[in-house]
Amino acid sequence: MLGLIPPALVLGAKLAGFDLSGPIGGAWVVAATAWFALTLLTTFDSQAATRISLLKDAAELTASFRGGAPKP
Repeated sequence: MLGLIPPALVLGAKLAGFDLSGPIGGAWVVAATAWFALTLLTTFDSQAATRISLLKDAAELTASFRGGAPKP
């Protein structure tokens, strides 16, 4: 149920007449979809937290090669 909150808010905003076609609206749609996907993934996959942690570590390592650390 927690994963459905952001997509429901985006859908509600569209139904209320807000224009979500610009870059800000697109970012909200992408963020809501990512939130839903990650919530679904972590709910049904017991190893998902470990995999997400590995991806975060890889992103930090890549950023260190470029000369900067990712922002928390």
